[in-house]
Amino acid sequence: MSGNEFTGSRDSSAHEQLIWDYVESLNTGEIDAIIGRAERKVEKIAYGMHMAGRPLNLKIRKRLIQSAILRELNIRAG
Repeated sequence: MSGNEFTGSRDSSAHEQLIWDYVESLNTGEIDAIIGRAERKVEKIAYGMHMAGRPLNLKIRKRLIQSAILRELNIRAG
């Protein structure tokens, strides 16, 4: 994943460094918790879409999980 994908913005070297410093300071349990929360959020969305007759494909689910993780990291580190 490129730096811009990771932070979700352009020309954000200071922000990117802040995020990376924050991620490196996390222990494995905290990282697993962030990933778990993101996966649960996406599963709720996917379930709702499935019940509405519009199931999400795996590629979209993975991208939503990535976005949820990035959003939480940005909020925590920012």
